[in-house]
This record gives sequence, structure tokens and C-alpha cells, in this order.
Amino acid sequence: MAAIEDSRTVMPFLEKNPVTLVVLDLSMPFITGQDLLVDIRERFPEIPVIIMTATNEIETAVECMKKGAVDYLVKPVEKNRFISSIQRALEIQSLKQEVSHLKKHILSDKLANPEAFSLIITRDKHMFSIFKYIEAISPSPQPVVITGETG
Repeated sequence: MAAIEDSRTVMPFLEKNPVTLVVLDLSMPFITGQDLLVDIRERFPEIPVIIMTATNEIETAVECMKKGAVDYLVKPVEKNRFISSIQRALEIQSLKQEVSHLKKHILSDKLANPEAFSLIITRDKHMFSIFKYIEAISPSPQPVVITGETG
């Protein structure tokens, strides 16, 4: 975790360090929080941004959400509200990564681990697409239901 007070150092910090989440104040010297929000979302779209500020204006909140903030919290923030906001942002990020992973595997022409299916001999393109689907969903912790004809 890092606390950065000079808004001019935020983007260089993000370029050099792996960051999972950004909590951003709108009222900062040098570069405004809204300008930073736009920059972060353009250059690091995978990093969720939560706005935490003393500004309790609906228009500002709506603007920030349109610009890509995952939440808008008004200070003082209740501890449980802050925790749930962080959890939701990380969950959204995780789901986006999972969707990206699934797209990459399903749209790929090759199997990542063909040896896993070496005991099944087939040239059927439908079976091949099933193998790709199995590879794509296998890392997911979500339960999977397999249905189909017997035999």
C-alpha cells in the first residue's frame, strides 16, 4: 500500500509498480482527481479506481462514474462501507480478467495443454471446441455442470 500526496507522481508510480486498486481524492494540488481518473482509466484500464472525497455533489459523482470510477465515497466514510467498496471493485476486476481469459482461450486456434486430451482420439471440430472450452473454464473456481448424451 502506498499513500501519494503529490498528484504529479501518481502516473509515474503506476508505471513502475504493480497496483491492484487506486483510491483517489478529488481535491489534490497540481492535478485534479478527475483529471487523474481520466488518465488512469486511459493508460491503466485494468486498475479499478474508487473516488473518496469531501465533495458531496451528485453531478460530480455522476461525472466520476461516467469517467470510469467504480465507486464514489463521501468523507467521512464508514469502515464497512469502505471495505465493501474495495471488495466490490476487486470482484469486478477479477470478473473482467476471467472474461478476458475465457475469450482468449475460446477464440484461440490451439490448445494450451494438448497432452491433457491425448487419450481422446478425435478429429471432430466440435470435440476440439469442447476441449478449448474445458481449458478456458478449468482455472475458474466456479462450479461447472456437464450435460449431454451418455456414451
